Amino acid sequence: MHQQKLQAKMNDYFRFAFVLLALTGFMAVGLIIPDAGLSTGQYPVFIALIIGSLVTSVYFHAKAIRLRSKINKDESEHL
Repeated sequence: MHQQKLQAKMNDYFRFAFVLLALTGFMAVGLIIPDAGLSTGQYPVFIALIIGSLVTSVYFHAKAIRLRSKINKDESEHL
């Protein structure tokens, strides 16, 4: 049961990372497209949001990788 919970968490973290990475891509494209309706003062906020979601995506991906290694370690100990 514990292994299944960890596996589900790992899958969720990978999904979170992928969704945030896709969101970052869409926001970056929105920043590149000219005349997107952003005023000059909104660009720094938009760039901060892009960087923040990218950092959060990397965090969730790293967390999922740590969980995967823990699952593999637990499985190898049970053998």
